[in-house]
Amino acid sequence: MSAQAELAKITWPDNPLFWEAFAYLSRRRQAGFNGSEPIQPGAISEYCNLFGITDQAQRIRLAMAIDKMDEVFLGWGKEEEG
Repeated sequence: MSAQAELAKITWPDNPLFWEAFAYLSRRRQAGFNGSEPIQPGAISEYCNLFGITDQAQRIRLAMAIDKMDEVFLGWGKEEEG
């Protein structure tokens, strides 16, 4: 299954907040010796602060969605290598 198909299972296209946040944070992720590093929780918190996301429940949903999206993204990259 493609990474896009896996991501579609955990998010939905009518919620652009998740996709916009993931794209923004993904472009700013650190690179390590073995490729891309995971998006750090502190980076998600900084994103929320920067863009005025103050509702705690929304911040938690965003963090959980970004974490899952990142897990799929990083797993897909490892499949492409191996």
